[in-house]
Amino acid sequence: MKWVEVRHEGDGNRGAAFVAEVPGGCLVRTVTHLILHTGLYVSESLTFVPNTRVEDFGRKPKDDDV
Repeated sequence: MKWVEVRHEGDGNRGAAFVAEVPGGCLVRTVTHLILHTGLYVSESLTFVPNTRVEDFGRKPKDDDV
C-alpha cells in the first residue's frame, strides 16, 4: 500500500493528510499536531471513502515544485 500526501485544509493546527488506494475506494489518514501548554497533543484518524481514486484528491506539491 502506497500512501500519498495530499492537500490538507486544516483549522490552523499543524497536520498532514495521506491517501492510499484500496479495493473499492481510498483510505484517508489525517494526523494533527496541537501544541498545548500541557504538552503535545496528536490526533490521528483513518477513514474509508468509497468509489474514489488517489487522483480525486489534490496532491500536495513538493517544496521544489512551488
